[in-house]
Amino acid sequence: MTFASTWSGTWTSVIFANIVGVGIATGVPNIPAWSDAYNISSGALFHECLSDLGGFGGLCVVILALGSITNNAPCSYSAALTIQVLGSWADKIPRWFWCVLITAVELVLSVCGRNRLYTVFENFLPMMAYWICPWITISLEEYFIFHRLAGKPFDWSIYNDRSKLPIGFAALLSFLIGFAGAIVGMYQTWYTGPLALKVGGGGGDIGDWLGVGFTAVVFPPLRCFELKKFGR
Repeated sequence: MTFASTWSGTWTSVIFANIVGVGIATGVPNIPAWSDAYNISSGALFHECLSDLGGFGGLCVVILALGSITNNAPCSYSAALTIQVLGSWADKIPRWFWCVLITAVELVLSVCGRNRLYTVFENFLPMMAYWICPWITISLEEYFIFHRLAGKPFDWSIYNDRSKLPIGFAALLSFLIGFAGAIVGMYQTWYTGPLALKVGGGGGDIGDWLGVGFTAVVFPPLRCFELKKFGR
């Protein structure tokens, strides 16, 4: 029930935002005023899209801007949780300190890079997003092959016991191989992989699929070797 509620809430909001985004993206190449605004920034594009609403449109743009800021709050908090996973030394430092430090870094980057950093992130972050597919593939294969199929449930009591957790050799190597597959298949502004160039007439992005395929093939044998060698 918890999963269904969380998934449906996230899915509904994301679908609505994506539909609006598709509508705006369709209008950019066909409406000169929208195209000119898009060349300035995404904020200018939203303002132009809502310009017919007058002052209310400007208010909506302000609310959207504030909404993007509040959306970063849970991301900053989850970043603090991620840092604490790096080791016991990070876990000993209060979480609020990591949140403050991360927010300070975000503030400095946003102020100093306000004119150029957005474009850098816009082109760089899509290249980093390919990590998700190898990670999900490893998680699913670990669950279905080495736990559910093997009849071995997860022991949640050892989540923080390094001596009983998997070594991580199989997962790390499989992840790197999967990401390498994504690299040769990605089609991005800064880089186009050799296999991506062979898709269709002008190339196409197959990075996600290659990432899944490479990872799915190499993880099971590597995990079997890890279990045989280390027993965990």
